[in-house]
Amino acid sequence: MKVLEKIKILYQNFKGLSTISTATLITSGLGALFWFYMASAMGADAYGQISYFIAIAIIGSRISLLGLGNTMMVYTAKGVKIQPPIYLIAILGSIITSLILFFVFLYDVGISLYVIGFVAFTLITSDLLGRKQYKNYAKCIISQKIILIILSVSLYHIIGLTGVILGIAISFLPYSFVIYKEFKNTKIDFSLIRS
Repeated sequence: MKVLEKIKILYQNFKGLSTISTATLITSGLGALFWFYMASAMGADAYGQISYFIAIAIIGSRISLLGLGNTMMVYTAKGVKIQPPIYLIAILGSIITSLILFFVFLYDVGISLYVIGFVAFTLITSDLLGRKQYKNYAKCIISQKIILIILSVSLYHIIGLTGVILGIAISFLPYSFVIYKEFKNTKIDFSLIRS
């Protein structure tokens, strides 16, 4: 009987970790299938071009985040209502970065939307992890990957290479309502950021 109790306790202690791991494995598998399909559909030259633009968008996104995803996760776990000021700072940073990238990279809306969407999505998932809402986190990242695949493949066949980046960018945006709800329900308190 003690062995069964130990197994049950072990399972309960690692339930969140197993949920996150399973979701990560599923999204990695879906991502691999998606990129294999895209590589075969578009050819090496176009695939390299898409990879280049996505790398630029990721660099812009990471600069815009300024480590705020980790800050969100840590302070949310401690019960500090830090979400609204972090959302505001990061979204403003991502808008500035996306405008710079828009003018530098020949008015590509996909790259600009990618930066804003990626920043918003990263903050939302960091908030979910900080609140220990592991099932919601898993649902969020899996559904985002499914939306990404459907939109990117569809838009690729409709408008070409730009459609791939645009599909990825749009896949991040359905979760932005969380940020809107947070702004609506909670006052922005910058004193939390100063401390």
